[in-house]
Amino acid sequence: MNRVEFMETLSRLLQDIPEEDRIDALKYYNDYFDDAGSENEQNVIEELESPEKVAMKIKADREDTYQYYQEDTYGEEKDNKIYQDNGTYDYESQEKKPWTNKWLKLAMIIAIVVIGFPIVIPLGAGILALIAGIVIAVFCLFAAIVIGFAAVVMVGVVLFAAGIGSLFANPGVGLAVLGAGLMVIAIGVIGTVVGVRLCIIVFPGIVRGIVYILRKPFHRKAVA
Repeated sequence: MNRVEFMETLSRLLQDIPEEDRIDALKYYNDYFDDAGSENEQNVIEELESPEKVAMKIKADREDTYQYYQEDTYGEEKDNKIYQDNGTYDYESQEKKPWTNKWLKLAMIIAIVVIGFPIVIPLGAGILALIAGIVIAVFCLFAAIVIGFAAVVMVGVVLFAAGIGSLFANPGVGLAVLGAGLMVIAIGVIGTVVGVRLCIIVFPGIVRGIVYILRKPFHRKAVA
């Protein structure tokens, strides 16, 4: 196989890629042969092995961003031309690593962390403090309700005791105070039970709501 046959076969194998990419690839390998010189044409063909292998490499490289068509080439910057004892030239290819966007992404992440650190940390601390304040305030509110109704129960107990003590001296007043004490005790007990039930139902719901709000941004990232 000579250069013309090699390039014709390669052109036929690249019919299924975009026209612009195919033209660029063919131009690249034509330059590849030109740089090596006609006297090294067979050496280049042996190095490339076959048009099929070159076509497979070109198609694979197209899938990678910033990937070069071929890692080895003849040229002043990429190859070393070595004179052999038999009077021929051998080309020592130097592998050139393709550029990828990994380092760019890493640099962007580092820059975002460095720039955003002084802002994110205080902001995050402020948000956590606000959430903690809300939770504590809600807890204190329910605790105050329960304690308040418990105090009402104690007042009812005192009135009930005072009513019993007044029954002998003044039965009418004693019965009134006794009835008022029982009523206050009932109100206090009902209020205490309702307050405890509200605390058991509402407080965990508030905590779950806060946790849901905090997890929502991370959940969206995971789904995306």
